[in-house]
Amino acid sequence: MHAFISAVLRLRYWILVLVVAISAGAVFLLSEAVVGTSLAQLFLGDSPEYADYLELIEEFGSDEIVIAALADQDPLDPEVQRKLDIADKNLGRIEGVMRTASILDAQSIRTEDDTLIVESHADRANALGEDRESYRHVLADDHFVGGLLVSTDGRDSAVLIEMEGGDRRPAELTVDIIRSVRQAFVDAGFPAESVKLVGQPTDLAASMEATNFNLKRLFPLTALMLVIAVWFMFHR
Repeated sequence: MHAFISAVLRLRYWILVLVVAISAGAVFLLSEAVVGTSLAQLFLGDSPEYADYLELIEEFGSDEIVIAALADQDPLDPEVQRKLDIADKNLGRIEGVMRTASILDAQSIRTEDDTLIVESHADRANALGEDRESYRHVLADDHFVGGLLVSTDGRDSAVLIEMEGGDRRPAELTVDIIRSVRQAFVDAGFPAESVKLVGQPTDLAASMEATNFNLKRLFPLTALMLVIAVWFMFHR
């Protein structure tokens, strides 16, 4: 042990160079690191039930939903509806987004004189002109709209975004998709502070961003502090 310590002290500068080289290499590798697969495939890919799950979502639809809540964006306002239409087109161009639903897609189903009538809620409200405020309670009371595509009081908007199911994309791609989803609303004219995203893909993206921050920011600083500590120890 004494001989080993003596050798380390005698070659301390070369050892410092080696420590710095290893640390720099680790930082570079971590900065380029990707999970390379989805978390579901990583942990569940070998399970036969996972294959059954993929078949079910192909048949019945994806279970990966992002809800974009748009605070203080009146669903009865024609200008808000115009922005929603632009946002819908922007979202349709994002890889991984399958379909969207908003007040523009919501249908009003009713009967008049034994005739079934299906109309767009947005069209019915806009047809009222300045009296569209009287239609707000209709939106709020519709079980397929109130609390889903509009707030329970009918004064805030929301958009349901169905993403490709099965979590088959690399985890890092989810981060890019969520950023693009948020930007789609901003580009459509919605204030950034009014756009609130919730859902499992959003949680995954936040976790991946925190992990990347720790690996690419905190780890290099920690490695640098350790190298400095080793330098001072050997220098003495």
